[in-house]
Amino acid sequence: MSYETEFGNFGHPTDVISDALGPALADAVVVAPLVYTETAPLETNVKLFRKAGTLTAQDVAESASHTYAAGDEYTETEITATLAKSIVYMKITAEAERFHSNALTKTVAEAGRALARRLDDKVLALFSGFSTQNNDRSGSTLDVETLMEAAYSVYAANAGFGRQLVGVVDFKGALEIKKNVNSAAAAIYSQPERTTLLDGAFAAANGFIGSIPGVDLYATSGLPLASSDDVALVFNPDIAIAGMVDPSVTVWENTVTADGMFKEYAAYIFNTFVEWYDGAGVGVLSAT
Repeated sequence: MSYETEFGNFGHPTDVISDALGPALADAVVVAPLVYTETAPLETNVKLFRKAGTLTAQDVAESASHTYAAGDEYTETEITATLAKSIVYMKITAEAERFHSNALTKTVAEAGRALARRLDDKVLALFSGFSTQNNDRSGSTLDVETLMEAAYSVYAANAGFGRQLVGVVDFKGALEIKKNVNSAAAAIYSQPERTTLLDGAFAAANGFIGSIPGVDLYATSGLPLASSDDVALVFNPDIAIAGMVDPSVTVWENTVTADGMFKEYAAYIFNTFVEWYDGAGVGVLSAT
């Protein structure tokens, strides 16, 4: 056929954008908000996170003399935290800025998310550094009992302080825990408040997957490895890990013309995270 009035006969925009923008399939920010964090100082890059000292009481007989010992001396200790700069570099051409009104907004927004994911990675890297590592499920699947044993170990180290603990596991571990609860015949799981692991989405946007007695559980990716096992962590969120972070992201701009027409942007944030109380966290190994 010929001489039809066709779509191509009309002038029209060459690019039509859908109303929806598919998400970037990147890791969610989960663990950084779960640990104790202070605002980074302005005039120094170092902060000391203190640990209280203790004294020991004893009985002394009437008229008996006392010989001073280590238990009579109160001494505070501290963990040194030093800020580091996390940064994202971007280049936006003159064409991108001229013909896409949201180029800068979208790019800088994603830079902020990238920096937030970097904070998560730095917290996760600390998991394998806690001296108590429960390897009962090493090479095998995670279960509720092992996580509860890890919670017991935190309390046995006098690091629980009556606190609901937090557990961060990988998605494989989350699956196995849910399966563990789903197949359990114990009467306790007939109570709706005891089956939060089976409610709603597999994991909430903040990584929360549900609770077991004494522990709120979160799932994410990027956990450190011990051989072929992922290292999860059950911990007291108030004292196991301490961090300091700038209150906002700083963005620098530089216009470049000699090497092409574009603007350079650098988004950065000063931050650090350190293990504070070793006994307040217990690593849990399980197959990936």
